[in-house]
Amino acid sequence: MADALKALRIGYQKTGVLLVVKARTQLERRFESQGLAVRWVEFPSGPPLLEAREMVRRAV
Repeated sequence: MADALKALRIGYQKTGVLLVVKARTQLERRFESQGLAVRWVEFPSGPPLLEAREMVRRAV
């Protein structure tokens, strides 16, 4: 499974600049050549997004 793509997960909400970035798929194209797949995770509001970010920060 050494050839499997690793994933870069990006949390976003339904409003904001990240919607434009997601729609253009530029990150997917840019990171694919480096062996990274981009996975978009939608959050309904700010608090769950911040909680997820804090959990990742603690895991690193």
